Amino acid sequence: MSPQRSANITAAVILILLAGHLIPASSGQTAQQGTMDQQVLGYRVSKLTCSPTCSGNCYYSWLKQRWISDYWHTDEGYWQHTPTSIGCSTTATVWIDSTSSSIQDKYSCNVYTHVYSLPYCELGEQQWDVMYNLDSVCALEGSSVDLFCIYKHPGGLTVTASFWFINDQPGVGPVDLRDDDQYKGRVQYYQNQNQLYHTVTITDLRANDAQTYKFRFITDDPDGKYTDSSGIRLSVTGLKIEVSDTQGGGKKLICRSTCTLTNPTYIWYRNEQPVSEQNRAVLYLRDRTVDAGSYSCAVKGHEEIRSAAVCGFEGLQVKVEGATAALVEGQTVTLTCSSMCSQFYSNYTWYRNRQAVSEQNRSVEALGTGQNYSITNISSQHSGLYYCTALNQLGQHSSALARLDVFSDWWKQYAVWAAVGLVPALALSLLTAVLCVQRKRRAERGADVQTPKPGDDTYTALNLATTSSSEYDTLTHATHSPSDTYSTLNPATRTSSEYDTLTDCSESRK
Repeated sequence: MSPQRSANITAAVILILLAGHLIPASSGQTAQQGTMDQQVLGYRVSKLTCSPTCSGNCYYSWLKQRWISDYWHTDEGYWQHTPTSIGCSTTATVWIDSTSSSIQDKYSCNVYTHVYSLPYCELGEQQWDVMYNLDSVCALEGSSVDLFCIYKHPGGLTVTASFWFINDQPGVGPVDLRDDDQYKGRVQYYQNQNQLYHTVTITDLRANDAQTYKFRFITDDPDGKYTDSSGIRLSVTGLKIEVSDTQGGGKKLICRSTCTLTNPTYIWYRNEQPVSEQNRAVLYLRDRTVDAGSYSCAVKGHEEIRSAAVCGFEGLQVKVEGATAALVEGQTVTLTCSSMCSQFYSNYTWYRNRQAVSEQNRSVEALGTGQNYSITNISSQHSGLYYCTALNQLGQHSSALARLDVFSDWWKQYAVWAAVGLVPALALSLLTAVLCVQRKRRAERGADVQTPKPGDDTYTALNLATTSSSEYDTLTHATHSPSDTYSTLNPATRTSSEYDTLTDCSESRK
């Protein structure tokens, strides 16, 4: 008996038993035998479609009969007498990967409607799936990110294309990221079709890359295409420092992002140099002198991606350039509004205060804008107190006052005359000093012989009426000394100035 003939007989028997195609069902639900369309894909895969289709609380039950070869009792074989359940689905189409040739299996379906409690069905939709490793991810602008998924499809089918996308154009369908102008040159795929996983790497992230990314794959079945509707939501953030004041005049710096990074370790920089032992999102500045400077932050592993810098404890100041110590009319002067953090300021404005600053007396004049303010052919009318203002992320700031005094031309002439007269005066003073030094040295050489005064001890020691003084004995016997030192005191020669001094002293006593 041929397989086709046996199939007809078996089908006729089933129809009689079903009595009008109605199948016994639980209370409140109905069951109807469906009409089944079988399409063979390749050698082993059968694509089955059951009708009529249903919606709502309904499902499809699938049965299989196998052709059993039996050459002992029949010429070729026979169909399995009792169909075997192979599962259910909530969709009208399923794919079955047979263990034998697909032409050797016969399938049927039943449609169950008005079902109160749907069973778990592993066929149909459950045969297709995409599972992502994350629902959402946060990444730094300028960095790279990896998005990963695993997927499945009915056994026996072959994946012919797979890609990630964000745009699903009407009439065209999803557009591969690699073909999207926004991502040209920034997308790489890594996949393993045997293990059914797929990774996309997006480099040089930009703010407009914040999208929902979905994965799609296509099989050798014309209808075997699948896209998961959830995807991965990518958020792209930069780093920004928030500054606030603390008690005691300090500063609190917080490195913030617009989305939550995964276990970040922060790195702080002061004046482009890493701040040691600081790896949290918060940094405290307490010392206005030590902690002054510009600060930025980054995340470990992405040190090249830093926040915009902010200024800590650094104020504006006015610098005067191109001027001598004393400004004279006719010079050119440039005032610069500077700071260690000057690159973070904007909207510079210059002012001059003609008078001393006080709450009761102000005479402020707006001069211009820009970080530099130049005055050409300066005159005494430009004298005054100058200051600048500028904006940064913390608001508007003002510099300290800088005094600018400009002298007239006559001052220059007087300065030259004073310089001319000063040179001779210094020379005369130097000559006088030299003469005084020489005179003092001569006086010191004759300091051992002094004119005595009546009543003091030195005069009494030289009293000629007594011989009790050792100094007197020395002078008395000096004439008998053969020494050259005492020969200068010879009364006969009178050639010594010291002898004259002693003679004068003797006469004064008389």
